[in-house]
Formats: sequence, structure tokens, C-alpha cells
Amino acid sequence: MIYVDHGATTKLHPKVLEEMMPYLTEEYGNPSSLHRKGRKAREAVDESRLKIASYFQVRMRNVYFTGCGTESDNLAIESAYALGKKQGKNHIITTSIEHPAVLSKCEELEKEGVRVTYLPPNEKGVIEGEDVKGAIEEDTFLISVMAINNEIGTIQRISEIKEIAQNYKIPLHVDAIQAIGHREAKEFIGIDYVSLSPHKFNGPKGIGILITKEDTPLEPLIFGGGQERGYRGGTENVASIVGSAKALEIAQDNLEEKKKKIQKLKEYFTEKIEDIPEIHWTISQECVAENSIHLRIEGIDRDVLLFQLDRRGICASGGSACSAGALEESHVLKSLGIHLENSASLRITLSHENTIEEMESIGEALKEIIERRKK
Repeated sequence: MIYVDHGATTKLHPKVLEEMMPYLTEEYGNPSSLHRKGRKAREAVDESRLKIASYFQVRMRNVYFTGCGTESDNLAIESAYALGKKQGKNHIITTSIEHPAVLSKCEELEKEGVRVTYLPPNEKGVIEGEDVKGAIEEDTFLISVMAINNEIGTIQRISEIKEIAQNYKIPLHVDAIQAIGHREAKEFIGIDYVSLSPHKFNGPKGIGILITKEDTPLEPLIFGGGQERGYRGGTENVASIVGSAKALEIAQDNLEEKKKKIQKLKEYFTEKIEDIPEIHWTISQECVAENSIHLRIEGIDRDVLLFQLDRRGICASGGSACSAGALEESHVLKSLGIHLENSASLRITLSHENTIEEMESIGEALKEIIERRKK
């Protein structure tokens, strides 16, 4: 089997599973319990929190564990909204190509009377800093921009946007869920809210992380027994917290070397498909992450394409995994003015564990599928 859908999820790293196993078996204590089993679990949570905090150069108290990346996004936006409301502010800036976790939350805020500016990308799929600056109003309480797009892989100018946000004293939220497995954590230092999802970088599913700057206020979404300093009620998922810290450590280790290997895979694949006239790059690759390939393929339905690839043992996707069953066209492609008439979208997201041989097989499979459709 060839797996090139790492934007949807990644395989749990063996070393991550090894770290998790004691807390799935003999070390099953509740971190809130005062006996030795509980203390052992609490120690594991604290050590993991400290490890994650060190990568982002924040205090332990600024690392919050949630149930998923979507919850982390929602927690950040809701918290900024609550603060903004207290200050008489009622405007948020985001983009038209954000993940549904952000867009759906903003749509809900609009029902409460919040004004939302959805910035469109330029022709390269990138949000211009000048557009962000131009959208700022006196009552803007948050700017929310994802680091790397989950569908087309475009890299946003986060450092530039951070500088703009800081100059205007507006909190910045960055959905770094697709980025942290391929970019250094230090790129996100000093940002008010950073959302992570460990299953995107070989960690466990069912857990998310929110990193905040010192003294950045939060507004609880889930109330309960006071866990996470009262900002996220519910018994901590100890095994997954431990696994998340280990996954981050592994993801950040030898990162540049991994990126170079992935770039070579992409370059090889590009050469493999360049003579197939029915295959087109969806967007210029100038501002696209090395692990991301998004194509338009003429003369075939998306579901048929994915089925044919699956029959050949190739696991890819037609776009965001979170909207895989949607009947409407991708909101990201719409924002770029791209319409898939008589063509299919194909998203391939790579890992350093993929091989040249696999890229060869995918290229051959696409060529064969297209040739058969012509007959």
C-alpha cells in the first residue's frame, strides 16, 4: 500500500506508542487523584506540558490540552471574542481559505452580530499583508490566519502578519495544524494563540493543543472539574498527552533533512507527470509547502479517480479530509476562482517516509487511469 494522505492523518510513530503504552496499561491513574497512581499520571502530564512549552518558549501554564485541533481553534476564537466584547470590539479578520473549524466558528459569531472580514488570497494562494492591514478597524479583536493551507498547501506570511498584528495591538490566532510537522516551532513564538493537532505529525488522534502567549486570556468552552487551570474541564487524556509531546520531539528532530527528502520526492513526481497533458497543477508552486501536491485532472470524476487509485493500493484524497463527503465545490478553490468542470481534484500529501519508487508508481497509475478513460 502507498499512503500519500498525510494531510488527513499520519501513522502513529512506534516511539510515540512506546511512550504511551504505560499510561494505557499499568499507569492508569487519574491525574487529579492524590495517591501515588494519580501523582504518577500528574507527573507525566506536567513533564509533557513542559516539553511542549520549551519548543514554543512559553511557560507550562500557556500550554492547554484539548480534544482536537478543531476545539483548539474554537477555544482561541471564542476567547478573543469574549475579551473583545468586554472591550466593546466586534470585528474579526480571517481568510476565505481557512479550515472549516475557523470558518464555521466565524459564521456562528456572525449570527451574534459580529462583523467578519474574509480576506481572499492572491493568485498564488497567499494572503497579502497589505490586505490584512487594510482590513483592520478600530474594533478588530482578532486576526486568524492558518500557517499552511490544508488543501492546496500554500504557505502564509505569518511573520509579516504577526508584525502587523503586534503593531496594531490585535491578538493573532494561527492554525498551525498542517505546519508543525514541516516547520520549526520557533516560527510560531510570540503568537497569541497557536493551534496544533498531534495526529498530523505522527501523534495520537483525539487530542489537540493550544499554545498561548503569557497573560493571553481564555474563555472556557467546556466546564467541569477545573482541569487545565479551569479552562478545559474533563479528566486529562494522559496517554495522548504523553504521546503528543513525544511526537512533537520527533517531528522537530532533523526537520531540515526530512524537508529536503520530501522536496526531492516532489521534484521527481513533477518530472514523472509533466508529459501527461490531462494533469495540471492547481496553483503555482512558488508558495506551496514541499509536502503538498494538488492537481486537476481532466475528463474524470473525483470519486472515480480516488476509487481507481485505491484499487491500485494508493491512498490519496480529493481535498480536505474534513469535507470529503461534501457535495459542494471546495471553498478554497472557489476563492481562487477555480471550478472543476469535467475534471477532478487530487491532493497528495507526502512524508519523508515515502519513496521514489512510490512516486514512480503513482505517476504510472495516473497515466494508466487517464489512458483507460480515453478508450
